[in-house]
Amino acid sequence: MNYLETKATKGVRGFLSPNISLNPSSGECTLSGRSLMSNPRLFYTPVFDWLDEYENSNSTELNWHIHITYFNSSSKKIFITLFKRLYELQQKSRQQIKVNWYCLEEDTDLKDEVEEMSKESGFKIHILPKE
Repeated sequence: MNYLETKATKGVRGFLSPNISLNPSSGECTLSGRSLMSNPRLFYTPVFDWLDEYENSNSTELNWHIHITYFNSSSKKIFITLFKRLYELQQKSRQQIKVNWYCLEEDTDLKDEVEEMSKESGFKIHILPKE
């Protein structure tokens, strides 16, 4: 299983896609930045492919650290799909999968969005203060 890393891409109005780092050896997975692409499904396809590989190798527990500060509605749909996939993997593999989403204390809108995604996907997302 391979390490997956992508760097954020920048558009006219700032960063459009996040940094992604998925480490199969340590199980540490990080998404950081903003997710404002017009076609997030295409952008996140390698993440879902990586999860398919993980399911077949089932090598280690996964710890997701999400530092996404802003996302569009298309990205939100993909995140819900991602969390549903993580829930499914956890049920199948019996491996612990933990998701921490880091938010500024005063960003109640982001916290509400994350809580909504957690409920809709059925997967527990831990909201932690961003330092």
